[in-house]
Amino acid sequence: STAQSTYTMTQGPALPRDTVSSPTSGSDDGFVSAGLGFTFTFWGQSYTSIYINTNGLCRFPAGSTSFSPVSFPSSSFTYSIGVFWQDLNPGGSTTAITYGTLGSGSSLRFVVSYNGVGHYSSSSITVTAQLILYANGVIVISCTACNSNGATHSIGISGSATQGIQAAFNGNSQTNIAWTFTPPCVIPPAFSVNPSAASGNCAARTTW
Repeated sequence: STAQSTYTMTQGPALPRDTVSSPTSGSDDGFVSAGLGFTFTFWGQSYTSIYINTNGLCRFPAGSTSFSPVSFPSSSFTYSIGVFWQDLNPGGSTTAITYGTLGSGSSLRFVVSYNGVGHYSSSSITVTAQLILYANGVIVISCTACNSNGATHSIGISGSATQGIQAAFNGNSQTNIAWTFTPPCVIPPAFSVNPSAASGNCAARTTW
């Protein structure tokens, strides 16, 4: 294998949804900090917690109340993940967005679940999606039914101001689709079979 400085993105059908129950902020434009339960490497940086924003944005360095999506890479939103970043509103429900750590060994993962979260402009149009962070560094954004209200949303990952991969930046709904982002030190498995089964191969990585 050869050294790389970015992730490899592949696309497939949405994954079966994990069940996680830890509550988050029910406030419009709110966020909470959540412990991952393991150390996660993202664009060469190590993190043990993540900030979960109610607008479909997850960040590592700091929380954000932003409801205005940007494309990746972004100097304003470094080390961030757009799950389905749009102007959403959990409507006061602390279980509209949940999280938790599941599994062990090669299946150890942290999951953020958006459970039918409505849009700020139309609560009847909802987003059902999950962000899955595997302990081996693999990232999956899975849209079971990410319904758009026509406004632009952002799906993708951002590292430094010059690092990023955009999966979608448009106003289209995303249904039964998932994207996996595999770091350069991991051999990706067949996407639709078992993303958690990737094996370590970090010797080839020299720099991010």
